[in-house]
Amino acid sequence: APEPVNISQWLSRQNNMIMTPSLFRLLNTCLKTLLSGQEIDDAINNMLNIVGDYFTVQHAFVFTRNADDSYKNTNSWSAENGAERAQDLQNIFLSPALLRLFKEDGMVIASDTDSLDTDVREFTDLLTAKAVAMLPMWQGDDLVGFVGLDDAERRDWMPETIIVLWNLCLLMADKVRRPNAAPMMESKTNIITEVLNNTGLNVVVSDLETDEILWVNDMAKAQYGLDSFPEGRRCYELLQGRSERCPFCRVPELLANPDLGQITFEQHNDYWNRTFIVYSGLMDWEDGRKVHVEYSLDITEHKKNQTQLEHFAT
Repeated sequence: APEPVNISQWLSRQNNMIMTPSLFRLLNTCLKTLLSGQEIDDAINNMLNIVGDYFTVQHAFVFTRNADDSYKNTNSWSAENGAERAQDLQNIFLSPALLRLFKEDGMVIASDTDSLDTDVREFTDLLTAKAVAMLPMWQGDDLVGFVGLDDAERRDWMPETIIVLWNLCLLMADKVRRPNAAPMMESKTNIITEVLNNTGLNVVVSDLETDEILWVNDMAKAQYGLDSFPEGRRCYELLQGRSERCPFCRVPELLANPDLGQITFEQHNDYWNRTFIVYSGLMDWEDGRKVHVEYSLDITEHKKNQTQLEHFAT
């Protein structure tokens, strides 16, 4: 059987892992795709296409629960034939063993499906999968669906795969819980705050012209010692202790070069005496305006450990 893995442990370890610019770009592209205003099924299929291509897998898929507690493949992408497989995987009842893995381990990860219990393999055989990675979507104690990737060959799943699947669960969960809801744009605020609060990164959203902070996620509040929303404050005041826009602000460069998408850089913050990896980009906000979003990851301890290792190595 696969080794037990707890999703909270994976998320807590994100600070020990440097998110690569390409992985961040992938997650950012998925978020923008879901918030683009297109029909929800089209948006989900496009995200599965993006993720499937990125990880070069056989299939990327979403299953959701039916009224009779069976599950159906509502969205699917295939490296060979697009979304054709979804119509063949309807009204599937999951074994107690598979449900238990979702509930107790928080995910189902197998580099080789032969390592899984027979009852679990009944499902992976339907996928024609040799390797599988699946994460659940919950509503309370109810499994309302799951998101996954599979491959026809044995493969080792990397931590980046788990982080992406977890974010896909966050992105899709609102629609899965409310299948008859209005178009996605109406619940845009909830999606943005839900996802940005669970990225494992500090997130600060600011106005492009005034630099006024519009929103910060919970992780950024903890990082910068905030008990509440910093109403009326500018990003350069909070993040850098400055009285005017930073001379190294990336906003002008992003505005002048829309095709950049994002700028990633390492920065030692003298005001907080911490070192960060910073991902700077633009996003369409809830009121329709374009805003600056700065994601940052505190790598101070990582840098210290790296320096110590280099010292001992010499």
